Amino acid sequence: MSEKKVGLRVARVTNEEIQTLRNLLNELDSYGRYYQFQDLKDVIKDKSDDFPVLKDISLMSDDLAEGIATYVSRIRWEMVLFNLDVLLDNCADLEKDTLEFSPRLSRALELLEQNECTSNAGA
Repeated sequence: MSEKKVGLRVARVTNEEIQTLRNLLNELDSYGRYYQFQDLKDVIKDKSDDFPVLKDISLMSDDLAEGIATYVSRIRWEMVLFNLDVLLDNCADLEKDTLEFSPRLSRALELLEQNECTSNAGA
């Protein structure tokens, strides 16, 4: 008897891809918060330890905006966000303001736990 497959299959991004996007966004956010009235190239030069991703980008391209655009196009940021969308749409309770399992998934986990307790009690 074949097992019925439920759900969907989507290519998963790696932790490295998530971290790559996070690092870039953290550096851009830091620039915006703390150095927004200074030239980005000067900030990268003066604070290179605080901006390793942007420093590497600036070394690859004379035009920083072009370098950032090229860097962004090379990382799979769309897949990172698509993975998040898929998980939210299929696993989260979209009626809540907090990240919680959907009622259906919560019920499935509850039934699974009950089944495990029943199995362990009989052992």
